[in-house]
Amino acid sequence: MNYKNYKFIYKLLSIIIFVLLFGSCANENNIYNKSASYWYEKITKAIATNALDDGDDFYVSLASEHRLSPYTKSAILLLANSYMQNEQYIMANYYYDEYLEKFSNSQMSEYIKFLKIKSKMLSFKSRFREQYLINGIINDIDRILIEYDNFAFKNEVLDYKTRLLITRSRFNGEISALYGRVGKKKAQEYYKNKQTLNHQNITIQSRNFLREIFN
Repeated sequence: MNYKNYKFIYKLLSIIIFVLLFGSCANENNIYNKSASYWYEKITKAIATNALDDGDDFYVSLASEHRLSPYTKSAILLLANSYMQNEQYIMANYYYDEYLEKFSNSQMSEYIKFLKIKSKMLSFKSRFREQYLINGIINDIDRILIEYDNFAFKNEVLDYKTRLLITRSRFNGEISALYGRVGKKKAQEYYKNKQTLNHQNITIQSRNFLREIFN
């Protein structure tokens, strides 16, 4: 076989490979109107291989074509938990919110709201950079305790709140000390008062938490 024949065969094989590769990609991207079980299987495979971005895409198809399917509810929880395990807490909370929006009357709603708070707690890294997150979580806890008279995870969220109040108190104390060192007395007093208020809240919170344990 001469050089020209080798060159021809090489080009032919290259064209065949190109068509197969890009043709299959195009077909994958253009798939629609499939059963809920088809999209759910795609999602579970994506999660198993840690291809969560693909899982997001397959979920969009599932939710669009089968909004009220039981597979949709299960897929949301699988994706949320997978993102939680991967420490991608923003995406985890996105799916928790998605669940609460689509299935607001579900018996799981109370648990999902607890998981949202837990996810935010896990995302907390630095009390100096994330004061807004501390305040936000505390507000979330207060709202959920008002919403549910007998919240199933009350002890857990009260424990979270106590930790956050302690963190915020320490932070305010450090700011007060800093202003004291530079001679800014008004600012020092302001943050000292905030620290005192936090100490009072911590005391009240801790007593309530212990009362829950022993009742």
